[in-house]
Amino acid sequence: MAFLLIMIIPLMPGYESLAFKGVATFLAALITIGGSSVIANFMAGIVTSYMNPCKVGDVLNAQLQW
Repeated sequence: MAFLLIMIIPLMPGYESLAFKGVATFLAALITIGGSSVIANFMAGIVTSYMNPCKVGDVLNAQLQW
């Protein structure tokens, strides 16, 4: 899918416009920032699940962010 997207984008109308480049840069930044948080949450889940850092009786404070 990513390869197909890379091949199709230069063929889209308006590819050379400044607005198209600005939107593409903004979307790339969103994907990059979102990807780093996904990796951080994945690693935290592995540590919590498989390395057993908590013992029975420990109180875990989960903060929900809405």
